[in-house]
Amino acid sequence: MGPDQRAETTRVRELLYVDQPGWFGAADEPEHLPFVTEAVWTGAVIRVRYQSWKAEVARTLEPLGMVLKGGNWYLVAQDPDAKTPRTYRVSQIRACEFAGGTAQRPAGFDLQAYWREASAAFVRRVYALDATIRVSPAGLPDLYHLGSAVHLAGLRALDVADADGWGHFVLPFENLREAARDVVRLGGEVEVLAPAALRREVVAVAAAILARMPTDADAQDGAAAMPQPQEGLA
Repeated sequence: MGPDQRAETTRVRELLYVDQPGWFGAADEPEHLPFVTEAVWTGAVIRVRYQSWKAEVARTLEPLGMVLKGGNWYLVAQDPDAKTPRTYRVSQIRACEFAGGTAQRPAGFDLQAYWREASAAFVRRVYALDATIRVSPAGLPDLYHLGSAVHLAGLRALDVADADGWGHFVLPFENLREAARDVVRLGGEVEVLAPAALRREVVAVAAAILARMPTDADAQDGAAAMPQPQEGLA
């Protein structure tokens, strides 16, 4: 780079720092990141052993690009056995080598467009349950603690409130069990409107909590039933 470009780069480094991982989260440290980066840059076909959530598998991949998301590196590549490109977390690659040959980039492939569509599809798969709830003004800040997807959905609907000032939200959850646990965290500041199955699940969770929480009378009876220390014993 020329002197002007070097000065500009130094200026940017002085004024801008990107810290990708979220709070209380750790970034990946992929062992094979340099190798994968070289393969992407040179367009080389690679063979990898990849640890999926089911088992370790062998794949021959044609790299198409890389994405850094939340401090984690992902490889977007074409598997000859698949019809469309797929995403591989680089830290899950257990071994890799060059396979020979040059990756063939699909006509019109756009990495950014692919990632946006793949990310949206992933969120839809994970957050498969939509729940309609009412939240009191006091409970609104607690939506933040239910996860980023729930919180963002809540922020989009903050202007929807009834006469009592309670906000009405359609929030995404993974499943009934997780939704019930999250809703119970809001205590008396929330009401589930739909689906009915979630209402029943919340009632069941609350009943289980109450069954394990002694009343004042139970606590007094329990204290009275405890053996009293004998005279002369500490």
